[in-house]
Amino acid sequence: MRKEVPLILDKKNDKMFLIDQYRFSDPAFKITVTATAGQIFTIPLKVGYSYNFTANWGDGTADSTITAYNDADISHTYTNAGNYQISMVGLIQYFGFIGVGSRLMLKSIDAWGNIGIIACDRAFDGCSNLTTLPLGKLTWIPTNTGSSGGYYRLFTSCTKLASIPVDFFDLAVNVQSFVNTFWECFLIPSIPNNLLYNCAGAIYYSGTFRSCRFLVLPTSIFNLANLSITTTFANFMDVDATSRSPTGTIQDIWNYTTATSTDAFDQCTAITNYASIPGAWT
Repeated sequence: MRKEVPLILDKKNDKMFLIDQYRFSDPAFKITVTATAGQIFTIPLKVGYSYNFTANWGDGTADSTITAYNDADISHTYTNAGNYQISMVGLIQYFGFIGVGSRLMLKSIDAWGNIGIIACDRAFDGCSNLTTLPLGKLTWIPTNTGSSGGYYRLFTSCTKLASIPVDFFDLAVNVQSFVNTFWECFLIPSIPNNLLYNCAGAIYYSGTFRSCRFLVLPTSIFNLANLSITTTFANFMDVDATSRSPTGTIQDIWNYTTATSTDAFDQCTAITNYASIPGAWT
């Protein structure tokens, strides 16, 4: 039987840990932003969701307490140019730049935290200066359903994102949508083995890796037993020229669904089993 150890509160660092050989938890969602002198960063919230959290702006100024999507304290002005880590602790049911706002200031995501996310579609859409994700599993598990819910356009156009962590989606058992999740993430060099293996509830994979140039495919991406006749793969991995084709062998996912999957592998002629892919998928 596993032995529990005491709860330890580290007030100095605003962290709470329950430590044994299996668990480690930091409740704060942390990001690093790059600011010019006088630049304003705005936390991207959305009407219709609940908020009750504090934000430490990383520049020595007082923390802000935020309780509404349009709270005046969601915006902060940085006096001096530099990189600043913003730490958010509390309830944030939705977080998403949606391709606008302060997205270009985001440099890295440092910790996912435990902030009560129920929706994060388009969270980092357009964050073209985002380079780094924290190692380990993504702990944001959205509950919104449909093709535009879940991880819809989560990292679309993050053109400087350099890698996907191993086991990244292992907790996403019930998430339905991976539509355009990594669309136009040009710098990602490869897909981790079994990246989507645990995603038993996923139905929508349209455009998941669309326009990801020169991807190296792993031995396995999916647990094929999780696919069904309704799983969609339209434009799943298509590129705009054969010279930018992924390489490696793709699993025979076309044998497990009859749903629309037009152009799933359009121009992906360097895939070793490209000749086996049905014409409608190419």
